[in-house]
Amino acid sequence: MAGPTAVDIHHAFGLKPEDALKYLRGKGLRSAAADHWNWWDTFEDANDRAFVVSKLTRHRLLSQTRQIVANVLEEGGTLQVAAGELENAYRKAGWWGTQTIVDQTGGAEVVRLGSMHRIKTILRTNMQTAYAAGRWHRQRETIEARPYWQYIAIDDGSTRQSHRRLNGLVFRADDPIWEKIYPPNGFNCRCRVRALTDREVRRLGLKVIESPKIRSVTDRIGLDKRTGEDIRRPGARISWADPATGENRSFRPDPGWSYNPGRGSLAWSPPQAGAKAVPGLRTWIDEGRPPAADLPRADPPPLLPRAKTQHEALVTLESALGIDDANPRRRIRTPVGEDVLLRQGRLDHVVQKFGDHRERYANRIIPTLVEPDEVWRTEYDDGTFRKRYIKVFSGRGRHALSVVTDMDATVLYNFIAPMDNNAINKQRKGALLYPTD
Repeated sequence: MAGPTAVDIHHAFGLKPEDALKYLRGKGLRSAAADHWNWWDTFEDANDRAFVVSKLTRHRLLSQTRQIVANVLEEGGTLQVAAGELENAYRKAGWWGTQTIVDQTGGAEVVRLGSMHRIKTILRTNMQTAYAAGRWHRQRETIEARPYWQYIAIDDGSTRQSHRRLNGLVFRADDPIWEKIYPPNGFNCRCRVRALTDREVRRLGLKVIESPKIRSVTDRIGLDKRTGEDIRRPGARISWADPATGENRSFRPDPGWSYNPGRGSLAWSPPQAGAKAVPGLRTWIDEGRPPAADLPRADPPPLLPRAKTQHEALVTLESALGIDDANPRRRIRTPVGEDVLLRQGRLDHVVQKFGDHRERYANRIIPTLVEPDEVWRTEYDDGTFRKRYIKVFSGRGRHALSVVTDMDATVLYNFIAPMDNNAINKQRKGALLYPTD
């Protein structure tokens, strides 16, 4: 199957280069190590904001690779020119052809390093995921105006039949299905997503598919030549009823691709330290809301034990949120139509101010997200915004909880507890998202 050209990629994603560049440049560099040697170990590192090329252990060469990809995005160059630059860099560094390589565990393996085929795969994969991640981020910002997303596949001889099966289908933008099928859904996939308004859906006569089924499956990736291990990774099988015929349809992303590169990479970055809410925002007074002292009081869950160390505080926090090594992610549905992602490995900063002992209040976070008294969208002077979920619990003196999520309200960033009534009122500013009446 022929791969896409640079023109194909730019046209398919229709995205300003700045958005893709923001994604690409925000990724750190991670040289291939013992646990990131093969492509199936490195690929989903896009979720962790790491630029990785399997079997590439040289930091400088990895940096050159990322820069050349960024140049294509920024300057609109062609894959052919970029491939030539990478070939020169790889050959000069001796990272070319078939060689016997010893990895960081001491294991020797005859591997194929740089080649023109591999170079083009590196370029296409990173360009596609960068464009898709940037586009997803933009579409999340307009989800209230365009709450429906339509899957678009380029219909030509290079399109996979399974991807063509999704072409034109419409799901709600907040449907969990996009966690598994937001493109790209395989190497050289050129599919994209179009955001639609309610009026556009009606005008085009489109049917919104409700509650598609998502089933976890196991994908066979390949055979590890060093160990003989049959490599398998978690995958997904999506099924739905055809809106025209009612017949059952199904789709499986290519092995290793059943995840959303945009959500994991763009959603986790905490707001900049020192950023302040912009002046002149509307407040609870402008919205005609009662003062904090008159908000209803919820029965509080019991306080958790005070941790003796920062690590113990993190364990307490994660346990209260229901996440652990076996279940590193959890999504909480909120009344503002968005899930908040609780993710292991991205909560350390919550307990960095160990003296506050916030872990004692951790079991109030989920009740606050699920049934808040108010939700505010607050703009900051660094160009970001944060959503504040506020809930007041009964008790003496300080008793509220304010949960703050990051700029697109998908990853838990922080929470503050407890607060007195004056402090609560200071949190209540911006655009009131909930309640709406």
